[in-house]
Amino acid sequence: MYGPWVQMLIAAVRPLELASPITVRHAMTFLFGLAGLTAVVPMARLTVGCWAGLTALALCLLTGFLYGNLFFAPIDVPFLFAMSWSTLSIVLMVRQGVPSWRLTLATGPCHWPRHRDAQRRGVITHAYPSLAA
Repeated sequence: MYGPWVQMLIAAVRPLELASPITVRHAMTFLFGLAGLTAVVPMARLTVGCWAGLTALALCLLTGFLYGNLFFAPIDVPFLFAMSWSTLSIVLMVRQGVPSWRLTLATGPCHWPRHRDAQRRGVITHAYPSLAA
């Protein structure tokens, strides 16, 4: 359920009347997409090397399907945002011997499954790193 919380933020910004409602929706979706792509650079640098960050970002932006969806996909873009930041926090957790509480708590909300059975399993998988910390 990544889309509804972004829709609530868009609904909160629309009364400011910065632009037409459609323009505000597309701009907010684009900003969330850019915020999601900002996690790609440090993730690639930490996992592959210093040259990989800008290369990964360039490859993402050169993909027409991704670039087009940054403006028009109010459900896929929040998923990109949540999963990229969740993956970055997992990469940072793995680099440490024992994950810190801050990284553990940052990973959980971004990586919350949608279905009830998966949520029960998600509680179990998030309990283990929490107990280890």
